[in-house]
Amino acid sequence: MSAAQPKATDGQAIAGHLAAVEGALAPLAADGALMEAAARVAQAWILTFDGGGKLLLCGDAAGLALAQRLALRLVSRGSDRTALPVLSLGADGALVTAIAGQSEPAQVFARQVAAFGGPRDGVVALCAGPPPDAVAEALKSARAVGAVPLAIGGPEVAALAPLCDRIVTVAAPPGTMDDVLGTLLSAICAVVEGRLFPHRVR
Repeated sequence: MSAAQPKATDGQAIAGHLAAVEGALAPLAADGALMEAAARVAQAWILTFDGGGKLLLCGDAAGLALAQRLALRLVSRGSDRTALPVLSLGADGALVTAIAGQSEPAQVFARQVAAFGGPRDGVVALCAGPPPDAVAEALKSARAVGAVPLAIGGPEVAALAPLCDRIVTVAAPPGTMDDVLGTLLSAICAVVEGRLFPHRVR
């Protein structure tokens, strides 16, 4: 049987994954401390945008994919509201390659934070797994330029706590972390958009 041909159990596998994600989200939503930490991150983003600042996003491989989704939502979503300034620092492949080649790979985000970041900005690290050195360097660079450093991710992100003003760590079963983080980020975005644009048509 070709791998491209559907199997009778494919639907069950999809349902199983959705159930696993749902099962991972339910206890997180009931975790008051976690929800308070997420609310503080939302407030930090609101203060950043209200103050004329922007968000600079970095992360591990999975985190960079989430960063792209986050930037797409906050910059482009909705013609009835102002675009919010968000940059995914992994999006410019040529620039990342040039920095890695001319300095060192650990500086691929830090150099961009130094170039684009400032006191009114936030630097957000998104990591589903262990944070790479480049993320830690970006948060150090955020401190140097006066930006607010934040981190959101799996349990390993706790290692970044000394470098951050705000941090949110979540636990999720194997294979669901990306989905859980994506849903959490979507919820944070909904709060930010609701506070900044309370009268927009949804």
